[in-house]
This record gives sequence, structure tokens and C-alpha cells, in this order.
Amino acid sequence: MECRFVREVVKAASQEDEQLCERQLLSLHLLVEKWKAERSRWWRFIRSIPPSYDTLENWSEQSVARLQYKPFLAIAARRKRVVNDEFSQLQRLLSRCKKRSWNEPEAAEEAERIQLGFSSFSREDYLWAAGTVSTRSCHYERKSGYSLRGETVGCLVPVLDFLNHSTAPVAACGFCKDAMVYRVTCLRSYEEGEQVMIHYGNWSNAGLLEHYGFVLEDNPLDSCMLWLRHPPNPPEHLIATPTLKSEFRRMQDMIISFGKEVEEDGTNSRAPRMGETKAASWLEFELYAGDEGAPAELSWNILTFLRWSAYLANGIYDASFFDKLLEADEDSPVSLQNETEALQMLEKSLQNVLSTLAITDGDEANKCGNDHDRIAVTLKKQAGKIIMKHMSWLRLRHIELENEKQKDCK
Repeated sequence: MECRFVREVVKAASQEDEQLCERQLLSLHLLVEKWKAERSRWWRFIRSIPPSYDTLENWSEQSVARLQYKPFLAIAARRKRVVNDEFSQLQRLLSRCKKRSWNEPEAAEEAERIQLGFSSFSREDYLWAAGTVSTRSCHYERKSGYSLRGETVGCLVPVLDFLNHSTAPVAACGFCKDAMVYRVTCLRSYEEGEQVMIHYGNWSNAGLLEHYGFVLEDNPLDSCMLWLRHPPNPPEHLIATPTLKSEFRRMQDMIISFGKEVEEDGTNSRAPRMGETKAASWLEFELYAGDEGAPAELSWNILTFLRWSAYLANGIYDASFFDKLLEADEDSPVSLQNETEALQMLEKSLQNVLSTLAITDGDEANKCGNDHDRIAVTLKKQAGKIIMKHMSWLRLRHIELENEKQKDCK
């Protein structure tokens, strides 16, 4: 349902060659209905919406600091920055929208309420509306309407937004284009009083916190982000031949594509290529929780990056290494020496993460405090479990390598 006040904001954005994102537009429509109060057909639904949310933009700096781990802190900083930028853009655009006269007399009171709401539009208003849209909206395929930043289109569906998330849901939901409704289908019979759960998506705990404001204990879809420093480039005179230089650049671009390039603050970056003097950035990888009791699995991408890093650290460059690197897998490393050095790099990184994620006495004391501190402790504990699982894998892998070395000696 379109509102002429929202259209004015969209028009103001268009005049400045700007676009609004889905969350901004849906938030504006939601606020319009809230400001209409009992005159809104959605008033009963709006009254059922929580007054506040636990999404990261609502966290205090003290609670954010309890996340401790650099990738978690980067997520919080990004979320706060994005929501603040959205609010600032709307605030600026709203200040440009002058009061319009309404032709319909019966709409005058309603228009006055909306205009009053827009004139007093505050950061708290947007935090509430954006939190509602982020945590309670569904998506569907839009055929027409506003020009949006991004491809997804959201909607708020009363009652459906009451259903909580489960990694093993007993109901499924989806948008039915023919009937233009959201349909919830039970996957089995329910007991009386049993809670209906649906699946929000394959979210890690960090993803759930960023988008929904909660985390799960023992989330089988959980993962822990691992930032690995991109190794420094070798001096160009050590890769002097055109063939070696060409192969090195090709491998470098491929290796870097295995992870997500990030700066110290978590913003997207680009790792330095050969010949560049820019300081090395980080590559972000993910370590997955996997099923309970199952051994940890290290992805080929991470292993290949570590083998590449160990190779560069030796300062001896040989084009034949590139083919060996691509052919290697967990059971067939490039060499025992290279594998040992790569795993030592990984072990050092994991130990650093564990020390960062360590639960302090202060954390335990604050578990009895506010919800944000409790969420931070749970997030760190679950990430620590994933790291410990991979540390166990590392110990076994070290034993296997030692056995291989002893065989070679014989």
C-alpha cells in the first residue's frame, strides 16, 4: 500500500540521484501506519510489535566490546554504520519534503498525524522500524513499484512474524504467487500447545545476531570466521622470468579469491598484488561446526591458502610448485615440510583466536546482566567450540604427518 508522504521522500531521493533500500522504504511505511494510530487498519498488528530489539545497532559500546573477537566486532561496526547511514539519509530527505495539502477532507486528520510524525522523525523511530523490518519481514518477488537499492523485496506478514526459528523446523513457509499469500505447511502433526517453528535460513550465529538479534546454543549451522593475514609479496627480482611472474600473478589472484578480503575494521578491501606497496590486508575464511560428534573438516580453500603462505615464507620460488599446489588435497599434500609449516601457521592462528574468545570472570558475571551481554557470551562460547574442534583435528593431523616422516626415513 503506497503512501503519498513516502512517495515524496522517494521523489526527493530521485532528485538527488539517490535510491532507498528495501529496509528504509518498508520502515517508512511502517512508521506511517504507527503514526496513524487507531486510524490504521494495521493498528492491532502494530501494537503486537515489540518496542525494541537486540540487533547490534541497539547495543551499547560496552556490550559490543564484550564480543572481543575482531570479526565479531567488525560485524557490529558494519551493522551500526549501515543503519546510521540509512537514518541520516532519510533524515536529510525528510527535511526537504515540504508539507503538502490534501484534497480529501476526511484524510486531513490522518495527514496531520503523519506530517507530525515525519517532522519529529528521530533515530529511535528508525531503530524501532528498521529492527522490525530486519527481524520480522518476509520476502517475495516484486513485479513493479519503487526503484530500490538491492534486489530483495520485503513485506510484513501479521501472525507469521510470531513464528520462531529452528534448525530442524516442523513447518515450512513460502510465498504463493498465484494466491498472493504466504503459506505455512506443517511437516508433521502437532501436539496441543507445541510451538510452531520455521526455518529462517542457513544462518551461523554471527549471521543470526546481525540480522535477527539472537544466537543459538549448539547451532549445527554455526561457523567461526577466521582472519588470516595475506603473506607479503616476494621481491620482484626473485621472480625475474616472465613465465614465473605470469604464473605467480595467476596463482595469487586465484588464492585471494578463496577468501573474502577485509581491512582491519572488517570493511571490504583488496589484498596487495605483486609490485604494490599497500600493506597486506586480511582474508576471511569460515570454519564450520558440522554435525555433533563428527570430525572437523578443513576446506580445500583454507588448506591451499595456508600451503601457499608457507611456500612464500621460504623465499624459494619455483613454477612447478603451482601445479603441485592445485593437485594437492588433504590426503596428498604438496610436501611433508610444506604441510607441517602450513599447519603450524593454522595452529598459531587458532590459538590466538582461542585466547581472544576466552570467557572471563567478567563475562560470567555479566551473564546475569542484560540480554546483550548474555548473547555475547553465548556467541563466543559456541565459536570457541568450533575452534577446539579444529584444534583436535590439527593434533590428529600432526600425528599423521609424523608417521609419514618416519616412513620416509625408513
